[in-house]
Amino acid sequence: MKAKFKENDTVIMTQDAVDNYGLEYLDCALIVMNVSTSTEDHPGYDESMEGMGLYDLRDKNTGEDLGFSLYDYELI
Repeated sequence: MKAKFKENDTVIMTQDAVDNYGLEYLDCALIVMNVSTSTEDHPGYDESMEGMGLYDLRDKNTGEDLGFSLYDYELI
């Protein structure tokens, strides 16, 4: 499996992510700041995700870094 997005892409949270992280970033444009696909890239990476992208994100409007990372299935 390969990450769906790359650094500097603009993404939006899916309902799956909103269920876990709240409504604060719902419908917000988010910028991909970093892409991880293993624990070598990110200490919080879940190895059971088998190469799926895990993304560090920034709010495009405010410039604020999100305090959590999201996987491919949590972004569109």
